[in-house]
Amino acid sequence: MTNRREALDEILAIATRHGLTPREIADAIQAPHRDTPPAQAHKSRQVATIFGYIGGIFVFAGIAAFIGMRWDVMGSAARIVITLGSGTAALLMALATLGDERYRRASTPLFLIAVALQPTGMLVTFYEYSTGGDPLHAVLATTAAMAAQYGAILWKARRDSALFVTLFFMTGLFWTAFELLEVDGEWAAVVIGCSLLSVTYGIGRGPHAVITPFWYFVGSVHLFAGSFDLLEGTPIEVLYLAIACFMIYVSVVTRSRALLLTSTLAMLGYIGYFTSEHFDNVLGWPIALIIFGLAVIGAGALAFRINRKYLQASTS
Repeated sequence: MTNRREALDEILAIATRHGLTPREIADAIQAPHRDTPPAQAHKSRQVATIFGYIGGIFVFAGIAAFIGMRWDVMGSAARIVITLGSGTAALLMALATLGDERYRRASTPLFLIAVALQPTGMLVTFYEYSTGGDPLHAVLATTAAMAAQYGAILWKARRDSALFVTLFFMTGLFWTAFELLEVDGEWAAVVIGCSLLSVTYGIGRGPHAVITPFWYFVGSVHLFAGSFDLLEGTPIEVLYLAIACFMIYVSVVTRSRALLLTSTLAMLGYIGYFTSEHFDNVLGWPIALIIFGLAVIGAGALAFRINRKYLQASTS
């Protein structure tokens, strides 16, 4: 009885961690007893997904082509209907597919169409019927509405795509808000970058970890770009190198290749910039870099040996 209870607890923990539904677990259990082999069923789902994306691309291309051809002869109402109306219709169709397992994989292409057309339609509405003012207010209202909408979809459906789109529009919302508040772009980039990295770290510990590589990349690019602009030419400019080193450590902790890539490029870029600014044509500087690099590698190997031989042995 204890073993069965432990097994059920373990299954529950795995299902919670990966966001599995009871229906998906039941389908997986029944799969071996069905006429269609699991491998064949997986290939069928892949084919359906591919056709869904291709179909969505053709639908979006057709709408975009029609808008481009008829835009100049359309009135204000027609422009809003063809953009905002089409986007809203695509969103409603995507939500409808979520309730039927047979068509659920078609939801992502429909969501993508809605993501492209809905904000366009909102901005067109502001443009057609506004009486003046700062255009950034229209952008702020649009990004806020889209972030709230897809946040609600995420709360209801727990979809990776909904979380991705929510983060996308939240980033745009904060950029617009900082612009309206006249915050320096460097500080805005640093704040948004740190926020994205923190949020992405939390996402990586849950069932939506599949989207984390992209947001680690975006967050780190914001952080490095803003930090360099803030520190360039100041007495503490070398602190940028410390930030890059720290982010390499974070990439190891989070096991993020995207973060490791951006951190490595940031460090190499800064070393190249520093060399061209202060040690151009000085032969001793490359030699010093090589010696320093070898020393760091040796120190890392020594620390690993000490940790394995003494620290881990003392705690075991």
